[in-house]
Amino acid sequence: MIHLSRLLHAPVIDSQYEDIGKLADVVTKYDLHEYPRVEALVVKKGKEELVIPWEQIENIGEKEVTLTVTKEHVTPYTRTGSYLMLVSDVLDQQIVDMRGVRVVRVNDLQLGKVGNTFAVVGIDVSNWSLLRRLGINVHAIPFYKSSSLGYIDWKDVSLVGRHSGDLRIKTRLAEIQKIHPADIANLIEQLNIKEGSRVVKALDDETAAKVLGEVHPKVRNLLVNLIGEKRAAEIIREMPTDEIADVVRRMPDSASSELLTKLESTEQTAVKKLSGYHENTAGSLMSTAFVTILPTWTIEEAQNYIRKISDEFGSIYYLYVVDGEKHLLGVLSVRTLFVSPSALKVSERMTTNMIMLRSRTRLSEVARVMTKYNLLSVAVIDKEKRIQGIISVDDIMRYLVPEA
Repeated sequence: MIHLSRLLHAPVIDSQYEDIGKLADVVTKYDLHEYPRVEALVVKKGKEELVIPWEQIENIGEKEVTLTVTKEHVTPYTRTGSYLMLVSDVLDQQIVDMRGVRVVRVNDLQLGKVGNTFAVVGIDVSNWSLLRRLGINVHAIPFYKSSSLGYIDWKDVSLVGRHSGDLRIKTRLAEIQKIHPADIANLIEQLNIKEGSRVVKALDDETAAKVLGEVHPKVRNLLVNLIGEKRAAEIIREMPTDEIADVVRRMPDSASSELLTKLESTEQTAVKKLSGYHENTAGSLMSTAFVTILPTWTIEEAQNYIRKISDEFGSIYYLYVVDGEKHLLGVLSVRTLFVSPSALKVSERMTTNMIMLRSRTRLSEVARVMTKYNLLSVAVIDKEKRIQGIISVDDIMRYLVPEA
């Protein structure tokens, strides 16, 4: 195994023992399913640069690199297809460690013999590698302990650096999308905002919408601005209404008006209403995705209704019993619904002694009430007791622990 830091600046000697420059970079072939193979070496002497194909390299080592030909007979290498420059594209760049679900920085690269060439097999993210790059012999340090903990297998990472970032993300997209949206959101918050926007743009609409719903609101607004109006609209349309409203609430009027035109008319109305509530109030956090049923239905009718619409909701904790004008009459838990005799009326099983909040209630009070009464969700009503929305435990936890 050879470390890239040990190769850099090594003298390059041709077949006539002439020093033609120093190693400045390494060109590798990028392939999703393989370790990046060394294709050529970039040699510099003053302002002159020469890219030498691997076929004309005799030996590569820390003290020197030797060629099989003279400088005059070097066949210039032409970079084609997907390639990575190890120094300019990878070294010191941020990567996503797919194994540990974290963002780390590439301090060094480990090259190993693969067939008749070398390839990048690992990434060194340890602090020892920084000392190695300074020319310090870490093995001579008394408390140095060789460990594999600082190494990550190349196939366990996804690069999101500034060079050809979109290409690299797309090639690892399947792996990234296996991660929970909350973990992808955490990764994005660790990246700089431009690199984070590349990740969002590379995700499918549904996953991107879930990820935007998890990131901190301030980060989300920056991402929406960077990913472009058209792409942002495609993603935002997949978000729940309350999250769209939160995005709109934080956007300039001109941008929010343009975004609203991309939505269906009924969704526009809901988003406008929700975005009008003051921040940090129940109205600003509530969702309009809730299930209402009538008190005159039988338990069996209510069960059939839930089976029919359940795919439209991420989760359903309670059913809200209303009259024809949406006045809240009672609450029925899903558990109670499915253990009750099918012939009974909903009105016979619903709870009328329920907790309700107003849209202007402060979120700190919402959190206190939900904790005190151990509620999975709570209804938000207007002054005439018409249900306006609900706040789930997920919503309030995101408010209480925004950095999670």
